[in-house]
Amino acid sequence: SKKPQRSVSFGEICIREYETTLSDHPMCSDGPPIGLDWSYTEQMVINIEDYEADKLLYRGPNKTRAEMWLSAPKRWNLLLSMGHTARELGEASISSKHNLIKTSVWRTISASRKKLSFQ
Repeated sequence: SKKPQRSVSFGEICIREYETTLSDHPMCSDGPPIGLDWSYTEQMVINIEDYEADKLLYRGPNKTRAEMWLSAPKRWNLLLSMGHTARELGEASISSKHNLIKTSVWRTISASRKKLSFQ
């Protein structure tokens, strides 16, 4: 018996702009972590063919990692301007540092266990 043919097609792309917020990202090494909030503004819905034909118009040029990086002072100022308190930012910075240390310790232990299991 023949397998039914399957296909996937795409019709529209929904472009959204998400709010930024104070985050709990464990890999933030300095200052308060910043992330995307659940709330967003729908910017436009566009046919995928139109989007693909002119991507740069809709999303702009690709940014390098360095261009996307925000220093700790920039994150502090951005989060303060969004209404977060200095206390919240300080607590999030400390919590993030603790999470980073825990993650680093866990990775070290995990790597050691892998090495021991192969010997």
